[in-house]
Amino acid sequence: MAGRATNDREADVDELEGRRFGDLARLTEAVRRVIEATATTGVDAVDLALAAEGAEVIADRLEARQDADPWATRTGARTVDLSDPAGFLPLNPVIGRLNPIAPPVELEVVDREVRGRARLGTAYVGPPGRVHGGWVAAILDQVLGLASVAAGHPGMTASLTVHMRRATPLHSDLTVEARQLSVDGRRSTVWGAIFADGVLTAEAEGVFVLPRQPHVGGAGVESGSGSSRAVN
Repeated sequence: MAGRATNDREADVDELEGRRFGDLARLTEAVRRVIEATATTGVDAVDLALAAEGAEVIADRLEARQDADPWATRTGARTVDLSDPAGFLPLNPVIGRLNPIAPPVELEVVDREVRGRARLGTAYVGPPGRVHGGWVAAILDQVLGLASVAAGHPGMTASLTVHMRRATPLHSDLTVEARQLSVDGRRSTVWGAIFADGVLTAEAEGVFVLPRQPHVGGAGVESGSGSSRAVN
């Protein structure tokens, strides 16, 4: 009976954790909408004041209790699942499913290469009508990094050279791609690019290096024996 009670409690915990993750994802998507709407809204001062009061109430509620280690509670030692990059990197500021500042970037791994699509709104503006160059570079850094993982040679960014070929437009369907070019010991060289309607807007080449020791206390990827896993 004791064993059955323990199993029942564990099942209840799993169910609650599943619900919590679902609600976190729902909250994240709602906050993304708020971020974009805040950057573009045309409502009057009365509605702005009401919205600000409501946002302050929500912020107070969420700040009332903080996870001691948000990364660990959202990932644990989860195995790297290349079929769902946003899932095993939930707090990533570029693709994280549970990070509200992450732009709408969807990536997939196909034949050890990374492909994806994105559509960035006004919250990511640089020059009028164009995506900020910092976000262009961040997206390329993430896509290249994932490509190094997909190719079996994960590492951290050692260098990233970005060429802005032309302005990357806002509110446009973008495609991204990346692939590994070469490997030299712990160093992997990767190329990637962003296209708007089939036209190249930016490309980058990066060097990624696998640390001699896994990074402790944050995001990292450890590779060995043909498999990869997230490490804390």
